[in-house]
Amino acid sequence: MSAPYEQQPRESSKAFASFIVYRDMGHSRTLAGAAKLRGMSGPYFEDLAGRHAWSKRVRAWDMEVDRRKRKADLDAIEKMRARHVDQGVALQGLGAAELRKHIAVASASATITLKVEQVLDLIEAGTKLERISRGEPGEIVQHAASKLDLTKLTTDELISMRRMQNKLRKAEGE
Repeated sequence: MSAPYEQQPRESSKAFASFIVYRDMGHSRTLAGAAKLRGMSGPYFEDLAGRHAWSKRVRAWDMEVDRRKRKADLDAIEKMRARHVDQGVALQGLGAAELRKHIAVASASATITLKVEQVLDLIEAGTKLERISRGEPGEIVQHAASKLDLTKLTTDELISMRRMQNKLRKAEGE
């Protein structure tokens, strides 16, 4: 069975060509606009649309286009993450290599190209990039609020606290 947006068994090539014009107009599509593009009368076009269930078929097409776009976006995100993981690991490797040079300087005269602070920055940047690319937070932050025991607050105090949170969120949004 063919997809609804493909030519249907009892649909003529001319009717399907008209459907394609209508379908490919996107979300701004109108029967009148498609009829004009095809050089056809509005009533004839509306008859074709009704006979061949165009409104149902364009909904299926729009859903398919959206599905394809989401898949392409997800594929691109996966490729980006893999690239970022590789870059993060490479940055860590560069930082580690420079760190080894600094360690070696104590026993030999290796050439140092970066300062210790720069080496640490490279390792930190690489680690952060790798964590983010693997879907982990870039930084691990422990919130002081997580240590609060809210069970000891009264209902009025909790309501006041919620109001203050809402005010803060509104202020941050401005």
